[in-house]
Amino acid sequence: MLLTIGERKPHTEEPENLWVFRLLGIKPTEGWSLEIDANDITRLRHERHGGLSIEMLPDQLLVLKSWMDQKPDHPKKSVAIVIEGPQGFLLHLKNKKLPNPKCWHKLSLIGGMQKLDENPRVAMMRRLHEEVRSRELVEHVVHLMKPMGSMELTCPHTKTIHECTWFLSYLDNPTQFVRWIERFLGSPGLSSDDSAFLTHEEILPMVLDEDMFPGSEFNHSHHKLIEHLFQQ
Repeated sequence: MLLTIGERKPHTEEPENLWVFRLLGIKPTEGWSLEIDANDITRLRHERHGGLSIEMLPDQLLVLKSWMDQKPDHPKKSVAIVIEGPQGFLLHLKNKKLPNPKCWHKLSLIGGMQKLDENPRVAMMRRLHEEVRSRELVEHVVHLMKPMGSMELTCPHTKTIHECTWFLSYLDNPTQFVRWIERFLGSPGLSSDDSAFLTHEEILPMVLDEDMFPGSEFNHSHHKLIEHLFQQ
């Protein structure tokens, strides 16, 4: 399978396949194309440099295999992850590059649609690698990732209903979580949308407002997942 950096969509900060190069631990140079051996996806063939060998964790191999399958999105199944620390939560803040103005400046969790026949955990790891521009940081988040079940959510802006399988990644070390905040909000940041950090005290009234006025603070009803954590 041929890997190129792909096209850059209007609402993203980078070309669509650049995250795959990050996953492989390769810095793409303009004009490069790599061929991945479907029988041994730890072997690559470069048009100028011949065979290349890469080292990947088992989880990363699963994500690469899912990308190589090139299956369409499941119309009714999604994934999301709550990233939390002692100081609060890390989220998406949808920017004005999205085509639907109703989504602008609204909060959401990192996540998205599953692919057809894709394992929810693999889908969540894939979305993290797509969104977080640091392979090392994704590895830390995945290491702490705990399944939380599934919940039916309705997007208040598109009125679509989907079954969301969700996860929690909780880092209990305040100093390390500050580093996560700095990397999410600063450099390398996220590949699409803006990043947001909210304390527990800041996010709770926004969750309650969203219950009363759907679509006022959040996209995809992701507030229900955070609300569930407050109720535990």
